[in-house]
Amino acid sequence: MRAEELTSAVKRLIQGEEGIIPALRLVEAADIGDELAEQLKGLIEKRRIRFLFQAKADGADVDMSDLSYEAVIASLEDLTEECLTSAPMEQTSRIS
Repeated sequence: MRAEELTSAVKRLIQGEEGIIPALRLVEAADIGDELAEQLKGLIEKRRIRFLFQAKADGADVDMSDLSYEAVIASLEDLTEECLTSAPMEQTSRIS
């Protein structure tokens, strides 16, 4: 599997919480370089953190003790970037 195909597959899988483990398994099984593997694992981890926070906001009892400050901040930065790039201009001005 080429790097672009693998990246696309991982992004599709992590759209839902149930795809986190399969995405990690896919990356671990792929014959790819360490740099790409770390990038994809980082992407998966950011999405996992987002799902944890969503569950917590919905009232679930979620253990977040294993999360590093840096990983949480990176996940929130990605979320903010996604919101800003996908929001129509009028919504973007309200966010700022």
